[in-house]
Amino acid sequence: MVLTSFAASMVLLASALVLMEGEPRPSVGGRSIAPLAAASSSMALETILKPPAELDRHRWKRIVVHHSQSRHGDAAQLARAHQAQGLAGLGFHFVIGNGRGMADGELHVAERWLRQQPGAHVAGPDSLTYNRDSIGVCLVGDGRLESFGRGQLERLVAAVATLARELDIPADRIHLHEDVSGLMDPGPYFPRESFYQRLAEAGVRAR
Repeated sequence: MVLTSFAASMVLLASALVLMEGEPRPSVGGRSIAPLAAASSSMALETILKPPAELDRHRWKRIVVHHSQSRHGDAAQLARAHQAQGLAGLGFHFVIGNGRGMADGELHVAERWLRQQPGAHVAGPDSLTYNRDSIGVCLVGDGRLESFGRGQLERLVAAVATLARELDIPADRIHLHEDVSGLMDPGPYFPRESFYQRLAEAGVRAR
């Protein structure tokens, strides 16, 4: 029943977003930031705050963290899967690798972010609202079955903290997808408590 509900939610989500965005246009594109660049300097991450399209500070109110539900993969594979569902390319704004398909901690900055476009990543009854104003960050991996990469989690905290500080997004508006959709995403192997603790240590304020 859970899988059926998820599939139905994604079909409805895909249909709604096609209506919002017009005809699907295949697009993987985007840019990648290598893991070592972020580990050695904050400058690499600061580039995500300067997309070619002007940063839409009024749009972005939340951040939602997902997993890919696959033990390996990359942004191109996720984009193909999303296109097969009828979406206009990759539904996430950022994808972070786990060492299997993308380097552990490699950050893919997707076209949706570069163009400051709404996402297509949240399922559930409030999906349209969340997709209009939330930034979707996907970890390659399956948190229902195994832990995420160390470099991957380091990059997640750094990227989310950078976005949250710049866009004034408080900690209570940084969600795991399972908290807003009812799905097991990013799953029980995601280190929820340490994630929020590290965000606080990185200067992400509470409301």
